[in-house]
Amino acid sequence: MEMSVKSKVDEINLRPHEFLLPLFEVVVNSILSVTEKFPNGGGLIEIKVERDKKPELFSPELLKDSTGKIPPVSINNISIIDNGVGFDDDNFKSFNTAYSEKNRDRGCKGVGRFTVLACFDNMHVNSIYKNKGQQFNREFTFNVLDEVQPKDGNPVLLENAENSLTVISLNAYKPKFKDKTALSTLQIAKDVIEHCLPFFINKNIPTIVLKDDLNDEELVLNDIVKTVINFVGQPVVFHPIKDSEPFSLLLVRRSDAKNHRLRLCANNRVVGRSENIGGIIPGFENSFKDDNGDDYCLDVYVLSPFLDRRVNTVRNSFNIPNAPEDNIVIDEITIAGIHGEIKGILENKYATTLEKIQAINYDRIKSYILNPKKLRVGYRSLLQRKDLLKGIPTNLSDDKLEEFLHKIKFVLERELSYGLKKVTKRGKIDNYEEYSSIVKKLIDQEAQFAKDKLADLLIQRKSILLLLKKMLKISKDGEYKLEEDLHNLIFPMGQSNDSIPYEYHNLWLLDERLAFHSYINSDKQIRKNPLLVSDSRKEPDIAIFDFPWAFSEKEGQMNSMVIFEFKRPGRDMDTSLDKNLDSQIMKYFQDLMQSKARDYDGELINMEKTTPKFGYVVCDLHKDLVEHNTTFNGFKLTPYKTLYKLNDVINLHIEVMSYQQLIEMSEKKHYAFFKELGLEN
Repeated sequence: MEMSVKSKVDEINLRPHEFLLPLFEVVVNSILSVTEKFPNGGGLIEIKVERDKKPELFSPELLKDSTGKIPPVSINNISIIDNGVGFDDDNFKSFNTAYSEKNRDRGCKGVGRFTVLACFDNMHVNSIYKNKGQQFNREFTFNVLDEVQPKDGNPVLLENAENSLTVISLNAYKPKFKDKTALSTLQIAKDVIEHCLPFFINKNIPTIVLKDDLNDEELVLNDIVKTVINFVGQPVVFHPIKDSEPFSLLLVRRSDAKNHRLRLCANNRVVGRSENIGGIIPGFENSFKDDNGDDYCLDVYVLSPFLDRRVNTVRNSFNIPNAPEDNIVIDEITIAGIHGEIKGILENKYATTLEKIQAINYDRIKSYILNPKKLRVGYRSLLQRKDLLKGIPTNLSDDKLEEFLHKIKFVLERELSYGLKKVTKRGKIDNYEEYSSIVKKLIDQEAQFAKDKLADLLIQRKSILLLLKKMLKISKDGEYKLEEDLHNLIFPMGQSNDSIPYEYHNLWLLDERLAFHSYINSDKQIRKNPLLVSDSRKEPDIAIFDFPWAFSEKEGQMNSMVIFEFKRPGRDMDTSLDKNLDSQIMKYFQDLMQSKARDYDGELINMEKTTPKFGYVVCDLHKDLVEHNTTFNGFKLTPYKTLYKLNDVINLHIEVMSYQQLIEMSEKKHYAFFKELGLEN
């Protein structure tokens, strides 16, 4: 059966970062060929890298480093030379057979040459080999259009005996991949080692030399392995699920790596991209230190017959589900299950190291939460859950740490809410002692969260008080902050409690009870209040209407009305309009009492003289203004030096205070709480 090479190549989906995969395939084939010829060791493999030779790439400006070396440029061709068995008749037949069975027991899929053509324009083979005591030379080219040319490889008998030698040239990287190929010689060497590391465990691995024509560099990969790689003990065997095939964990210490990597293998070859173990196990984000204080990282290789069977034909991924499907319990191996087993093994093996790292991370988290410059005590209860904080990565920025803490708290609160619902809906209780214990545990958790929420609220309020103080100070040019700025801090102008949630206003500065309002609007004409019918165009700063939502002694009775008026700091209060501090407030109440108010059901609401009414004015109070209003306008001084006035006829209480007094009273109300949190200063 014939097969179109082009069709097969088109089926291969390689991503640009996988541009070295063809090299890996050919190198592994060379290793197999050499070890077949030299089963007791020996043999040689050379990898030659030919870079782009465009003149502009070698201008003097490129010679930037102190050694005078030219920085890496893109690769054109790669040649692999070995002294293995070579392309004898048996191997040439296998090359011409898609999905060949040759070396299947050693992990070969029979598609490596198609992977080459997915990245390169063509592949050229020149091989000297032995056949029945004679030596032959076979040379052919392999590409998408012409496939194998000549068809028989044109074997030529050599008169003079020569050593076996095979040169495989991978020519002309395709543009999609070439742009990614500008790696250093050392990096290419490391990539080949990482992909083929399980082969280096065997003592009969051939010598592998990498030569790069850019700077005439030459590296012996075997020496690099000896210098920077140390195998840690014996492989660890585990089973992802009960009675599954064994998996082996090969641990390698590397002094040249920057992070810990996990590499799943099939047939002694790494498959796909490695994974950062720091993303799987908190504490593995950074390098470890050995007894001498030297840094090192782990390369963790996972090998198994199961993985050998589940690798795809291109060898860049596995046919293994990432995790079990939701709500489906199937006894199958998954990537998540493999990760879980590896996590347990590494956490146990490096427990002492992780304990030190996690202790440092816990102190960092604690300092972040209890930072006196920016307290985040809303997370304080989490400090009691070291088991959960162990799961937080050690290399997070403050913003990312905030996200993790918020997520942990959200999950805990959701679990608590579910637990409370479950316990309250419980029917018959057979074991009261057990039930009581569960309830107590849930209530204790709720109390901790309540403390955190209260702490968050108090920190927010402390910040608002500090901001208010700052706004009241005279700026460098002698101007005061405008009245609107102060107003918006307390309650945004032109808004109502229908459009602004409670947590977005600061009415507590005026009166804590305003949390229990029915309707608030700010700087809106009375006639635009949806609950009132009025022609008044007056705009009280803040108007509060407390309507009877649930119960009242009298149907349709309004419980109370509150109006606040703000005067700009620094405003001249000695004008006829402002000198009597209650003049504007009184006009607002007169207009409101003439309005016809309705509740949300459209029923008329009685706004009577007996309805409790409260008016507050916040302004600058000076001696003459206080004297005038206490002498001629019926105001009296309170023990807090604020002014108040009663109008018994319409049941109205008016209070006047300065902005400073507003701050002082708020601070006194919160002092005990601020002190407990260390916020009193």
